[in-house]
Amino acid sequence: MAASGREEVDSGSAIGNLLSGSWELTQRNNGCPRPLQVAIGEASPAVLFDNFFKHLLSKPRYCLAFCNANWVSRTDIFHHPTTKAPMTLIEYLRDTLPLSCEVGVVSASGIIGTVEMAFQGHLLHCAQTMNQEILNFLEEGTEDALGRPAKRCRKEKRAEESGEAEGKVDKVDKVDKVVCEAWKPHVGYSIEIEQNSRSMVDPDAVSLLVIPHHPGVTMKFFDISPQKFYADYRGGKTCSHKLLITEGEFNELMCLSPCDHLTSLLLFDTCYDDNFTNGFVKAALNREDYKIALGGGVADTYQGVKSGKCEQMTDRIFGVAVSGPNIMAASVVIPSSVDNPKNIGRYMLMLKSCGLPEKQSMAFMFTCCGRGHTSWLSIPKKFSYENVETKAFRRIFPNTPIFGFFGRGEIGITHLPKYPAAEGGGAGGEASPKKRRRAFHQYTTIIVLLSFL
Repeated sequence: MAASGREEVDSGSAIGNLLSGSWELTQRNNGCPRPLQVAIGEASPAVLFDNFFKHLLSKPRYCLAFCNANWVSRTDIFHHPTTKAPMTLIEYLRDTLPLSCEVGVVSASGIIGTVEMAFQGHLLHCAQTMNQEILNFLEEGTEDALGRPAKRCRKEKRAEESGEAEGKVDKVDKVDKVVCEAWKPHVGYSIEIEQNSRSMVDPDAVSLLVIPHHPGVTMKFFDISPQKFYADYRGGKTCSHKLLITEGEFNELMCLSPCDHLTSLLLFDTCYDDNFTNGFVKAALNREDYKIALGGGVADTYQGVKSGKCEQMTDRIFGVAVSGPNIMAASVVIPSSVDNPKNIGRYMLMLKSCGLPEKQSMAFMFTCCGRGHTSWLSIPKKFSYENVETKAFRRIFPNTPIFGFFGRGEIGITHLPKYPAAEGGGAGGEASPKKRRRAFHQYTTIIVLLSFL
């Protein structure tokens, strides 16, 4: 029973498919985040949510939730503690969280979240077994369909024998050895609940992330309406050709001063005007000279709280702008051509090479709804590939929770700044950015890594 006095509600929903948020980034003396109770289990969803908030160690400042579409309007889970009136998820979050907490709920076809080690339920047992199979497969020697080493491996072996890549191979071997030794599931495991997954019938999921105020870090929730932009800056006329948004217009839209630097930008696009979305993203990239960790995707809907009122909004660009001296960020695009699970690790190592401190870190993953268990090269065929990319991420980043969704398009760039290896080392060097990199993708995966100093 929760401290707020809510009674357990028998919703009749498939609790085994519920992921209601599993992580709170909190400031502690040891500088480490703390995993909270798994919100998958054989109990009522309302009790799971109440227990989650009951055990928070710090005052929430930001709350971001990812859910399936049916969670947006359903009122059979939560009830008001005094009037017993039915409540939606966003209404429950509004009444549970402090007034100063910024709240956003993004709905999409599939949900990604991180679960701590203690768990209940048949679904989680199956997921853990399946994830271990995938990990074992990823750590095996890379072979092609005929049982021969892959072309890349054969090429590296020839180079090694000729002495041309001796230093490079030694370095890769050392990295792999460190990765294998460091792999400990301190945060449990991550799970991808796909709409079309074979093991998930009528997937019903919520993934919740709560972040307290962190000195030197600002996370600004924003929503931009194309209609309002055209009314304010183009005399009410829509743009039929390529839209150009100036830096001054972008600053006004985002309430930024010219000296404000954006470290990362997370975008949840529900805008029907692709031309406006293109112009907005291009303006953000040009403003930061492409030195920004950008990630996001096309979502179904977005819900927020304005002046105490819950609003469901579409045809807008929503997102979180992350800035401040105590935040580091990197992002990587895994292209659609990557269809072998064993080839994902190199992209995770690219993120690892940036040297971001991992004690207080989190990641966001945005992937295509057409990507997932059906898109992987079936070698071997003894299991279906699910949770593949999150498990590859977990192998390299065992202490970093990851959240996100399956969308209808992906937004992001590869941004790999080189930070000092020592923690709290401040800003690092930047590689010369390629200003013509594509920011809009299909059948890809975008991962954004954030580190709080």
